[in-house]
Amino acid sequence: MNEFLMFIPDSYEVAAFSVYCLIYLMVIMIILSIRVFTRQRSFAYILFSIGLALVLIDRIVMLSDLSNTLAPHHWFGISRASMLALSYILLNLAVLRLYKRMNRRARNRFAVLIGGIPVIAIICFAWVQEDQSMHSLYWPIILYQMVAAILCYMWIAPRINQKIHYILSLLTYNIYLLIVMMDAYIYDESNPFLLSAKHLVALLFYSILFLIFFERIIENLQSTYRTSITDGLTGLYNKRYMYQRMNQWFNHRNRFGALIFCDLDNFKKLNDTEGHLYADEVLKQTAQIIREEVDEYGIAGRFGGEELIAFITNKHVSPIDLAETIRVRIEQETGVTGSFGISIHKNHVSVDEFVQQADEAMYSSKQRGKNRITTFDQLQSNNFSKRSS
Repeated sequence: MNEFLMFIPDSYEVAAFSVYCLIYLMVIMIILSIRVFTRQRSFAYILFSIGLALVLIDRIVMLSDLSNTLAPHHWFGISRASMLALSYILLNLAVLRLYKRMNRRARNRFAVLIGGIPVIAIICFAWVQEDQSMHSLYWPIILYQMVAAILCYMWIAPRINQKIHYILSLLTYNIYLLIVMMDAYIYDESNPFLLSAKHLVALLFYSILFLIFFERIIENLQSTYRTSITDGLTGLYNKRYMYQRMNQWFNHRNRFGALIFCDLDNFKKLNDTEGHLYADEVLKQTAQIIREEVDEYGIAGRFGGEELIAFITNKHVSPIDLAETIRVRIEQETGVTGSFGISIHKNHVSVDEFVQQADEAMYSSKQRGKNRITTFDQLQSNNFSKRSS
């Protein structure tokens, strides 16, 4: 039993391990912040870097001989506490800036909050003149950070996507501050359990902050990628991405593929008579109809202008029936009509030819009166019949 207990770390070892982990986490987050800033140029990452750098400096000082040398000096304790308070506010400001551009009102709020730190530090210096107890140095700054946490909850939590994670970070940091005060005023910083708990909770807080930071980076990457492959007006995939997906699909032989090519009838006249805003709304409605009908069977995209396409990969659905459903819904729900062309992919046909076939079938629908569906096979059959006769 005694041999087993020898392997259990004591509170000082736990505290030291937590500090080293926190230093490592700070370095990783700073490097990541700078790296992302070079690509996105968002001021939020600069705020993150500064806030994290202040924490990193404090932890390095804590582990150094400098901390033991300067510990008896009141200005040293106040400076460290003020630096951590500034770091805390900058990190919260960075979280807000990750999601929202700040208006003048928000900037003024945080300017006042940051400006209050030296005022609180001066109060601490004045307090020391009356009471030389080292522990009385910290409570005004700790209380100030608790008030800042409440204000940050009111100013930031409603405006960001990761509300639950953010609230959890605020609660964790307040728990850390309570442990610091309890350890200082009740146990005179001699309780080993509170020593380890203090550093573990601090590590937990910055870990939650890292998750918020990292998830936001992922959200930005996803948004950037989504923007690069979709059409801004309709939300459908753009032409380049549709070609890419079709080429990938047909790289494997014997895969079924059908293309529905839709062109809204008299769209230019609609633009001229009803205006661009109305025409854009009709185009968005049409895109939504196509997306709803095609979603289970393939993907939909905007080819250009008022031309929309649907690439069908499910061989168990009839492209003609699907196109007819879309045609009827467009006429009933938007008040305009559409001409459709359909092509079925053959093994020897390239993607460019595949699209061209659907386009030719759609053009035939236009010539034959609009608001109808033509397949490329029908078009070939009609041409063959004309040549035979």
